[in-house]
Amino acid sequence: FYTKVEDGRCNVYRKYLDLNDTFVTQKTSMHFDDMMNIDLGAQKLELLPLAEYSSRGFKGLVMQHLNCMGLHELQDNRVDLSAYEHVYVDNPSQGAEVLFSSNTSLASFEVLDLQGDSSRVIYSKGLLKPEEKLVLHLESFETDPELDYETVIKNGICFRDDTGSLRKFAIRAKVMDGSVYLEEID
Repeated sequence: FYTKVEDGRCNVYRKYLDLNDTFVTQKTSMHFDDMMNIDLGAQKLELLPLAEYSSRGFKGLVMQHLNCMGLHELQDNRVDLSAYEHVYVDNPSQGAEVLFSSNTSLASFEVLDLQGDSSRVIYSKGLLKPEEKLVLHLESFETDPELDYETVIKNGICFRDDTGSLRKFAIRAKVMDGSVYLEEID
């Protein structure tokens, strides 16, 4: 997808390879904002500045090991959630249900309440192993019009990576489709 300004308007085009290995360009009716929110199944990778490589190495690259999705995003609604450990906040009524797992072990894993000045621990586990999966029953996501309808951060996770550094992530949701993602925070 790419944009082209024509007659003072930003039009969105799609370019693809057809069955004859010929590039085809097609003007879409898509708005620019819609194009920016397209999920093409890309994997988000954490970039590590070269200056930090000597101290952290590739062990600092943890983002691609974390899996977080809303229960509503499951493609197969017949998934048996009884094998998952369930974690509840104090008041999960009308809450958001999030599936969390990692394909690597996470030391000092915690689920956090991020409201207020300090983070309160809701759940903790000394070591969360790759085969262990969690269903987090959290407070519902809210949007704030003053923040351009971004989700208000209420819950998050933290753990220690392979270098012993504390990593902290907010659990957020995209306003457009409700898909859940992690955002690293301080």
